Parts: sequence; structure tokens; C-alpha cells
Amino acid sequence: MIKPINNNVLLQAKNNNNSLIFMPNEHNDFYVVVAQSEDIKINLVNKSVFVKEGLIKVEYSNKEYFLCPVEKILAVVED
Repeated sequence: MIKPINNNVLLQAKNNNNSLIFMPNEHNDFYVVVAQSEDIKINLVNKSVFVKEGLIKVEYSNKEYFLCPVEKILAVVED
């Protein structure tokens, strides 16, 4: 598994099937936080988030992941 360091999170893309949520001028994709660095104080693992552009795409074990700094997370989706 990929373990992010510093202030980074590891994400997987999730389809946005909720047409009620739309953020103009931003990507409208959900991502799920699958891992985060130990430096991040709030637990975001397994949370759905909206992220600013500028993600780094990583392929590992035939799966697609994205790395980004926690500061690029714009919102957490709460059920």
C-alpha cells in the first residue's frame, strides 16, 4: 500500500451520481481518501471529498490512485 508522507493524502476516484452537488469552476468528481499522512490532525480516511485540480496520478497494483496535499481538499461530504 502507498503511505503518504508530510501533509499528503491518497485518493481514489468515485463517481458523482449526486446531481444536487455542483461546484462551479472546479472538478465535480468525488474522491475517497484511502490513506493519509500521520501529520494530518483530522481523520479523513474513508471520507468522500471534493479536491482542487492538480492531483498526481499514481498506478499501483493495477489500481489508479491520486496524491495531493490536504490543503487542496475543498470539502468533505457528510451523510
